[in-house]
Amino acid sequence: MVSYTIPGFMLAAAFLFLTGCSSIASPEESLQHPTSSEFTQEEKNEQTADVLEGLTENGEEVMPAGTDKKSAVSFHNLNNKGRKEGMVSFNTPSEEDTLHTWILGKTNGDWEKHWQTKHENVTGLKDQYVADISGNGRYEIMLGLQKESGKKELHLYQKREDGFRQMETIEYDKVKIEDVREEQDYSPEKELIVWRKDVDQAYDVEIYNVENSTLAAAEQTYDNYFPRIVNYYEDLVQGAPEHGKYRYYLANAERKSGNTRSAMESIDELKSMQQTAVKEKDIEKLEQKIREMPEYVMDHAVNGYSKEEVTELFGQHDEAVEEVGGGKTREGWRFDMGGTGNYSHSEASSLPTVSTDALDEGKLEYQLFIFWNENHQAARYSLFYPGNDGCIYEYRLEEGAESVEVYD
Repeated sequence: MVSYTIPGFMLAAAFLFLTGCSSIASPEESLQHPTSSEFTQEEKNEQTADVLEGLTENGEEVMPAGTDKKSAVSFHNLNNKGRKEGMVSFNTPSEEDTLHTWILGKTNGDWEKHWQTKHENVTGLKDQYVADISGNGRYEIMLGLQKESGKKELHLYQKREDGFRQMETIEYDKVKIEDVREEQDYSPEKELIVWRKDVDQAYDVEIYNVENSTLAAAEQTYDNYFPRIVNYYEDLVQGAPEHGKYRYYLANAERKSGNTRSAMESIDELKSMQQTAVKEKDIEKLEQKIREMPEYVMDHAVNGYSKEEVTELFGQHDEAVEEVGGGKTREGWRFDMGGTGNYSHSEASSLPTVSTDALDEGKLEYQLFIFWNENHQAARYSLFYPGNDGCIYEYRLEEGAESVEVYD
């Protein structure tokens, strides 16, 4: 574990150094991004007819999935080499509950099958997307299937050297591909937005990217997207103020938007309700997630709070520390919050230390130091947390003045 001891009255920036956080190469400079094959409508119709003409499976004429034959085939530059590949999903008369998906490439004027997959017990193709949601310059394929059981499944395939390999399958109710960050971010990938129905008009909403061939929550996009979900649930709560699930998901959307004060107010409203369909343990879990956010400290920290008030806000501290500098010794508390839960602070010294590697690796969400004045009131808050850019940030509140330092 890499830790930095901060001697001196202020937590000095000179003792914190993370290499490369402000010099990360833009993927725009290193990746050749996949591109769609742009056709005019007339060209697309011609290419679609060309793909479907004579297309058979086991000697049977295919029945293209989708609303009509014109939408049955999509074209993409999947190999990113300027060659146009066609993707088609279809059934056959003898296997109406089996969905076949093929990718075809044109060789010497003829369309040939390059890759295929099939899914059984399917009543329909509901969604079909091709997009880069991993940021590696290659497409992922997403097939949304209506199963005979009534459930909808989203099957995700990732491009490999030998074709496409199934990566993951998730249940869903609504799905969308969107560039949530738009122009503010250099990252090339789009995001996968999944809505899963709970009850009535209550949905659990999550945003995903692909990391290490696995779907992962795209938390860096939350503040861009979830304000829309806040508006969605505010409208629902206004129309049904005693609907516990609506208020629960409102609190969660406020959390993901970074507005912890509003999220805690929604939690308090939820707790005060006579009847709620939300389990107490789920409310407690959500409340804990809110308290583990750096924004929670920024929204709730106040100079002059007593130790009792601080404990009520942030819980029990993890270690008592001492800050020495300028001929003075100041007592303080350290809080290790959130993360993967496999972090332990191994420093024997009582001096305040910042565990930058634990923050950078996600073992901690943030590390908070609070130092007391002679009246045992909170004189300074120093909050260290990782940014999306690989840097460590320090939010500092002292004598009512806020400041932010970036350590690179």
